[in-house]
This record gives sequence, structure tokens and C-alpha cells, in this order.
Amino acid sequence: MIGREEDALRIDEGGVARPVGAAALDTLRSFATGPVHLLPSPPQALVLQAQAAVDPQGGRRLWLCGEIGATPRLLEVMTMIGQAKWRGELTVSDDQDARSVFFDGGSVVGATSTAEHERLGALLEHYGEMTADQVAATVQRLEPGTRFGDAAVGLGYIGPADLFRYLHRQCEEITYAAMAMRAGTFYFWEHFDESPLRFPISLPLTELLLEGVQRMDETEAFQDRIPDADHVPVRVDGMDVDASNDGYRVYLAVNGNRSVEAVAAAAGTTVFEATRQLYALCGQGAVTVRSPRAAGLAGVVDAFNEAVALIFHEVDRYPGAQHELSASLASFVRAGQGHGRVLHGAGPNRDGTFDPARVLANLGAMDGLDDPASSLGEWLYDYASFTMFIAEPVLRKGSESDSVEVAGRVATLLAPIAP
Repeated sequence: MIGREEDALRIDEGGVARPVGAAALDTLRSFATGPVHLLPSPPQALVLQAQAAVDPQGGRRLWLCGEIGATPRLLEVMTMIGQAKWRGELTVSDDQDARSVFFDGGSVVGATSTAEHERLGALLEHYGEMTADQVAATVQRLEPGTRFGDAAVGLGYIGPADLFRYLHRQCEEITYAAMAMRAGTFYFWEHFDESPLRFPISLPLTELLLEGVQRMDETEAFQDRIPDADHVPVRVDGMDVDASNDGYRVYLAVNGNRSVEAVAAAAGTTVFEATRQLYALCGQGAVTVRSPRAAGLAGVVDAFNEAVALIFHEVDRYPGAQHELSASLASFVRAGQGHGRVLHGAGPNRDGTFDPARVLANLGAMDGLDDPASSLGEWLYDYASFTMFIAEPVLRKGSESDSVEVAGRVATLLAPIAP
């Protein structure tokens, strides 16, 4: 975020500041309604405040501000706010969204967000409390000064008790999202306007911080299997999950097409909780996770690359095995006319993958193909299957269960392109 040209100002020798980019121009225009004060600032930064913010007759003072360089920084800021029992508003912003968390006496008393998925309507739709049509109808009925939740209750789409419960959950989720932001800026303002806060709420900050830290630690651990919520979980054939399993409801929502986010919505749980359960199901061998794929020919190459990268990653744990694998694959390509032509000059890379653009360019230059997608899928599936064939004895020497587990994951990844 820092250093973008659209945010830049240029200060000439006369001390006149002029915006370089459109974002900087918009920011300066927002100050056009009154005097702006230059606060004492270090040489590397300038801090400006509108007159209203420093007016002792009701303005708010800026107590903290800074750049978010790492997630723990916001945890430290929130911890300090809680320990000092400050009353004020912490605003956290990046290029896409802005979130505000309101503090008072060591508790979070409210939160707001511009992120669409954190709006109340989106939250209620995600958990199945309202349909998309009901959310749209509620938005259409909104009048100035009317809140979404009140309108939804008035239309009979949700009861007051459920609304109350989800407003608490919304506050928690916005707070966790603010903790986890890895880029942008933060500001803490003395006091706050209570008008956005519709009812008294008090969430102990200590408990929120503990849960936030646990979420971030677990999310980091999930990365090797589930990099993000756009990835797609797939059931492993022959593996059953008992109804007593903690992840059973999430498992039932897995259909091989839904993303992690969509699975969470179908199971009626948070994306984080769905990710946690899916990670456990992966460890039990009941589910594997594939990356989201592009459609058509690009999707075929993506599926192939993900499968061979997985095999190479596992084989790389055994010294010298990857060299033998690469040599065998090179001979295999030379022996197959179709493989050699479509993969020519496209790789392989160190991780076994091939350049998708070059593969598709090679395919486009090949004449006489009745069904290019089918031919590409057949050749790449054949290559990936042979890769697993050569790797399997190596993996089996390390662990029989590892070999079976990797073979199952590879088969799942290749299933969409199987002949």
C-alpha cells in the first residue's frame, strides 16, 4: 500500500503540496471543508489533522497511527488498548476494505466493516438464515435511517433473538478480520460516535485476542493443505466418515465442486471452522484439497501441474530420488510422440511442472486433432500417472501409508482430466 503512485503527493521548493495520483487528489479534497493542521512529525512522515479533530469542544484526538507491516503488530496494539482500558475507535484500512473496532474499558463494544462478506445481510445469507432473494428484498425496502436488521425483522425474515445473536457474531468476525490484516494502516481515535452501535454489547477483549491468536496459528498450520478459501475439497473414494465425527456436517457439504467458502456456507459454519474441520478430515484421509482451476484447456494443465508438483514434493524428501525420477520421465516423453510435442520447451521446472502458456501454444500448433482438450488430457494424465508409477516404490520405502496417501491425493487431482 505504501509507495503507490496514486497516493503520492509532490511538495515543491515553495512548500506547496500537489497530488500526483487520483487517490491523493480525492484525499485532499476531503479536507476542503475547513482548516487542516500539520502536527509535529518525524522527518520521514507528515501527519495532518482536520480542525474538528483537534477542537477541544467535541473533536477527537488521534492517539496512535501506523503502517501494518506484520499481523502481530495489530495484536500488540489491541492488547495495549485493552490493558490501558482506553475508550476509542481503532480503524484498520487497506486497499480494499476498512474496519472499525470500538473499545471501552477493556472490552469490544462494537465493530463495523465495508467488506461485503462481513455485512449483516451477507452473514445471514451465509449461515442460511436468509436467502439471497430475501436479502435483496430487504435492501430494496431500506429507507433513510432504517437498519438492515430492523427491516429484515419487520419483513418477517428473521426473529429478534436470532438477529441479536448474529449481530454479536458479526462483531466478533470483524474483530478477528481486523487482527489478521497483513497490510494497510491503522488509526486509534480518542472516544467515538455511538450512533453506529445499535445496542449495548460488551465482548471481553482478552478472550477475543486469545481466539484471534489461535486462529492465526492454526491458519498458518493449514497452509500446506488448504492455502485459502477458494480451494476445493474433494472426498476420497472408499473413505467413510461416521456421523459422530466432529467434521461430519462439513464432510456432507463437500461435493467436489464447492470451494472451502461454499462448503462453510452449506454447512452453516464459519470459513475458519470449516477450514479447521477440513484440515482434520485431510489428516484422516477422508478428504483431499485441490486448487481452483481455470476452465477449459487451462484447467487441464492446472490439474496436471498440481498433481506432478505434489509427487515431486514428496519424492524430494529422499536424496537422489528426484534425479532418477526426472531421468525416467525424460525417456518417457521421448518415447511418446504426443507427449514430446505438447511438452516441448515447456519444462519441466524444478518442481516437475510445465509452463501452461507454452503447453497450450504447442497444442495449438498441432494439426489433425479432432478433440484438442481430450488429447491434451490423455497425454498429461498419462505423463502424471507414469510419474506416480516411478515415484511409488520410492515413497513405499519410506512409508507404505505415505505411498497410499499420496497416490490417493494424486488420483483425486487427476480425476477431472482422466480419459
